[in-house]
Amino acid sequence: MQYKSSEIMKSLKFIQLLIFVILLQPRCFAGTKSGNAQEVHFLKKEGITNQKKPRAPSRQHITCYYENGQIHLSFNIYESYATLSIEDEIGEIYDITPFDTALPMIYSIGEFSNNLVLKIETDYGNIYEGYLTY
Repeated sequence: MQYKSSEIMKSLKFIQLLIFVILLQPRCFAGTKSGNAQEVHFLKKEGITNQKKPRAPSRQHITCYYENGQIHLSFNIYESYATLSIEDEIGEIYDITPFDTALPMIYSIGEFSNNLVLKIETDYGNIYEGYLTY
């Protein structure tokens, strides 16, 4: 009985050590932003749909924030090339720029004085819209 008890204790100590080592692993976070960054949340407006398959929430998540006169934008799922259109609320276009969704994009816009509408149209046929408020 003593023999089995000591093996169990060795196994428990090994498991504790393994858990301890796993918890000590450094945490990595992509990108940094200061406390004054303004988040922009995108909603999927349109896309290619197939009526035969059931509708499910989009797995796409677009990370976007405005900081120091720059818009930082990245996709978690690749959608080929895309076009970013920046408009004001009445529809006046400030700029249109193409980019690759495989890479994070930083777009310098400077300071703005009106609310802006950010529209992204991808080569996969999806359209996303977000709002940057003044």
